[in-house]
Amino acid sequence: TQDKMDADLEFFHSINVSPEICCFNAGHEWTEGFRKSVGQFLRRTR
Repeated sequence: TQDKMDADLEFFHSINVSPEICCFNAGHEWTEGFRKSVGQFLRRTR
């Protein structure tokens, strides 16, 4: 929910972490957009 995301963001900012937010309207499906975002994340973490 939006309230949960806001609380999570507040926590991350309190510990000096800047998360990247990605929202997908896909339920439990791995859409092309989701796969692309995951791939970009994994390339950055190597």
